[in-house]
Amino acid sequence: MRSKRLSSEEIILQSIGENPHFLTATLDPEPVYKYVDNQRTDTVIAKRLTVIIEGIAVDTVKLPKSFEISSDDLKLKPIQFLNLTASEFGNNIYFKAENAKVVKHETSH
Repeated sequence: MRSKRLSSEEIILQSIGENPHFLTATLDPEPVYKYVDNQRTDTVIAKRLTVIIEGIAVDTVKLPKSFEISSDDLKLKPIQFLNLTASEFGNNIYFKAENAKVVKHETSH
């Protein structure tokens, strides 16, 4: 019997919880290339950012190819994603977001 396909929200809840905290890893975003007939082209269609999901694991989030992040922000800084979604294929979960921003903490004087 085939099980019900989970929604993106259900996948996120089951895999990383209700309010996951993400930290930037120390890796530059990797290009995601377009494939045609199972062959990689030179066309970059997105970027993949490696993040640490606090208390859970290290994973990647696919972002638009226009996404930029400074090297200073790749040093275990809190990061938030705009419209984070998740898809499940087999036993793998893939995350995608429209954008991301590093959370800047205000310093009190």
